[in-house]
Amino acid sequence: MYAAMESAEHVSVTRQDLVNRQLHNAQLYSNTRLNPDQSVQSFDAYLNGIEAQIPPFSEEHRRIKFFTKLRLDLWKPLTTYQDLPRTKQILIALAARLENNQGRHAGPTAHDSRVSKSGLRRGS
Repeated sequence: MYAAMESAEHVSVTRQDLVNRQLHNAQLYSNTRLNPDQSVQSFDAYLNGIEAQIPPFSEEHRRIKFFTKLRLDLWKPLTTYQDLPRTKQILIALAARLENNQGRHAGPTAHDSRVSKSGLRRGS
């Protein structure tokens, strides 16, 4: 009888751990943004690692989420296109091309509080 109770308790704890991990990873996914010193390709790899640990999203969802997490210096030029690229892979390629054309991996993000309205980094 005790063995059955311990086994049921173990299953319950395991389920809670799984749910907690999924919630943690979902929050991590929600909060993550392309960092100023991070390339588009390395950000995609990082995001794919998080996505692999949460319930699957549609390709459309992944494409839109990736777009919303880009730095402002990449996001703005992409919004000038009539349509966003149809797939996430084409979006990554276009964003990487824009990044290379800018000659840098760094730029202010829409969420970077260290950049003032003038574009100068605070505390520099």
